[in-house]
Amino acid sequence: MNLLLTLFGGAFTLAVAYASGAILLRRAAAPPEILLAAGAAAESLLVFILLLCHVAIWPVFLGLGACAIAALWWSRPLARQDFGKPLSSGARIAGAVIFAAYGVFYLVNALAPEIQADGITYHLGLPSEYVRLGGFPSHVRFYDVIPQGMEMLFTVAFAFGRHAAAKLVEFGLFVSAVPLIFRIGRRLGMSDAASLVVAVFYWSAPVVGLTGSSAYNDAALVFFTLAAFYLLLVWRDTGQARYLLPAGALAGFCYAIKFPGIFVAAAAMLFVLVSGKGRLRHAALLAAGIALMAAPWMVRSAVLTGNPVAPLGNALFPNPYFHLWR
Repeated sequence: MNLLLTLFGGAFTLAVAYASGAILLRRAAAPPEILLAAGAAAESLLVFILLLCHVAIWPVFLGLGACAIAALWWSRPLARQDFGKPLSSGARIAGAVIFAAYGVFYLVNALAPEIQADGITYHLGLPSEYVRLGGFPSHVRFYDVIPQGMEMLFTVAFAFGRHAAAKLVEFGLFVSAVPLIFRIGRRLGMSDAASLVVAVFYWSAPVVGLTGSSAYNDAALVFFTLAAFYLLLVWRDTGQARYLLPAGALAGFCYAIKFPGIFVAAAAMLFVLVSGKGRLRHAALLAAGIALMAAPWMVRSAVLTGNPVAPLGNALFPNPYFHLWR
């Protein structure tokens, strides 16, 4: 029974993310990984709002998630999904052997109880408290005010399947980064063989496997960085501004995952500013997407502490909660 709840919690969270992304990007040609990324960012923002309203409980998650999945089923988006050309037979065989061998090992670890220190203490400690309270707590501590984009997704999975279900969400995003590497390689004019080398190095790196099968957020940060970069490449190649808002949202969500994600947003802005015509208009679209995902966490920190980047930057924003040395 526990295994079924674990599988349901992880699969349901990812399914809702995919359905949400497919609905939001129904008029844009986008591969499944991008739909998953866009939907996951939207789902995270929705959970943030539910926590603010103190209605973040499993029946609400179940009801809203079921509505998203049903809406996708009934709407049947007409937009063509950009699946791209299939891999060559050699790349498929080599990839299948390597990815399957490591994938089984990672999956077994993802289904096991969490033993990583940060995973137990705050990556899952915060969702556990949110599920118990149905909202954000009233106290202000170090980890309470940092961006928690992935912890919002963990909260949904945790509400159904506890710790291992949340780990499966991270694992699902980790797995989704692999085909995205191939798609980016094609956009950059790389051969499948060259992309395979990159993907294998990433997939088999011990530290990557550890974070991708734990309740950490680092593998997710890589996935959303790749997703934002892919959409920027599509915009560069097609000139269609419709891709800039979701690209900005994914770049902004990188900040919502953890502070270093701000460099992803900055790099995305630089990419747009040095590319093509109408740069200011395009940069404004990208900035709107970035703000949509990053601003909620900054505003919450500012309201709670007077410091929009708490617990950092206390020299610029003195407050009674955190000392300057932090």
